[in-house]
Amino acid sequence: MLSTIAPRPALVVQPQLDRDANVADVHAAVEQARRVYSLYGASANLALHEPWDYNRLPNSTQDWIVQWMKKSLEPAASR
Repeated sequence: MLSTIAPRPALVVQPQLDRDANVADVHAAVEQARRVYSLYGASANLALHEPWDYNRLPNSTQDWIVQWMKKSLEPAASR
């Protein structure tokens, strides 16, 4: 499913202590999607953030996401 977003920017946030998701499975899914992004020459548009936390959204993670969005989602004309 993640591959269908390519080549548009996408961020996956996978807390390392998340009890509902298998970290290895998430890595495998992101790497599989990265292959499709690479076909478009856009592998940098797919990011994986893995905070040392459980399934919540603390301020530090929110700040990281906002910074990623500012960098990755700015209009092409302003890059």
